[in-house]
Amino acid sequence: MARWITGISLQKVNQIKGAEDVIKSFRELFPELKRRERKNITKLNQNFQLILCNFVYAVFERKNLIIPNKSKEFEKGGVLETLHLSKNTTRDILNTLLKHDYVIKIKGSKYQKKANEFQPLDKLISIVEPLIYFVQEEYDSSNPQNYVIIKEESIKEKARRAKTGTTLTNETNTKYIRGASSMVYTKDHPDVIKLHKINTYLSNISYALKAPIWLIYTGDFNHGGRLYTPIQNLPNRKVKVRINTQINSEPVCEIDLVANHPSIAMAFEGKKLPRDFYQIVSEGTKVEYDLLKDYVRKAMGADSRRIRLSKGMSKFDTARIDEFMQLKFPEIFNKMYKGRGAVFQSAEGAILMNAMITLIDQDIPSLPIHDALMVPQRFQNEGKDALQKAWMEFFPVEFKPHIDIEMP
Repeated sequence: MARWITGISLQKVNQIKGAEDVIKSFRELFPELKRRERKNITKLNQNFQLILCNFVYAVFERKNLIIPNKSKEFEKGGVLETLHLSKNTTRDILNTLLKHDYVIKIKGSKYQKKANEFQPLDKLISIVEPLIYFVQEEYDSSNPQNYVIIKEESIKEKARRAKTGTTLTNETNTKYIRGASSMVYTKDHPDVIKLHKINTYLSNISYALKAPIWLIYTGDFNHGGRLYTPIQNLPNRKVKVRINTQINSEPVCEIDLVANHPSIAMAFEGKKLPRDFYQIVSEGTKVEYDLLKDYVRKAMGADSRRIRLSKGMSKFDTARIDEFMQLKFPEIFNKMYKGRGAVFQSAEGAILMNAMITLIDQDIPSLPIHDALMVPQRFQNEGKDALQKAWMEFFPVEFKPHIDIEMP
């Protein structure tokens, strides 16, 4: 099977009540599909629904949809056969979308082991946008261990490990693709048990781009370890899409851990980070706030000082940052340029999972958004308390982390 190393791979997605009319009216725009032999109509309708619902994820995750064209993928045991797709109907549907300028095709490469990708165009985007709440990726509750995986390290990370002499604890050659598992964990592993409780609870909750939550490590269980689900990929900077979605038809807020990686670095030393940490360093180094913040984040994840500088930054700026940090915040400086970002992500994942479990015990839904939690607005106090408590218990410390709450 081709390695699907970019974009989004086709997966089993259901339409739920409210989507049928939209999909049916769109399908009826294409007379060439109506002319198919009667015996194939049912198959075509099923395939059309599945492909269109997958395009919803592709649109909102701002990625292309990957659909291989190899016959073996449609044969017994193939990835697309398990989704009940047939090659002829899939080909006809994609060719129709191409013909009418709803998608463009990016041809795969046999030598690079890349499958065909299909990029949704504006015409298709306008069709699928209303379906953001009306598609859902099923949670396979019989195989909860499939949602906790360790993906293969990058070449850069392998080189760093070789240089530092660090060893792997659970090595696997499985590439991470949505819908696939490395099968590293067993059902009785604590991570699996916690995540199963979360995904089972969320199965009865409505939210945009509904899908199970994954816990993904890199190389071993001490690196990576963040929680992932498609709603995280909704834009929320220039265009505030994500924060304007809803959970169970209620407006939401996002409870964010302020300067979390520097805060974690300090917490490991039993110390509390000042709330205005970035402002202090910006003023002390005379480096613009946003540039300073971006650089410190990169430095905490980098394994050397060879960091690509943002426009407006110079080596003189980074020298001043290093000097100031070493003097004023040695606890953080000593963890810069050592590749600690992936370790801190593992801490974030554990903290968020524990906070979500606490909220579930109160029958309060929440979703992980990188290093934050999304909860219905009326539960913002409970969400804040749960996140702070989980953070304090993880290190453990007696002081609370700084929290910001973002509203629509």
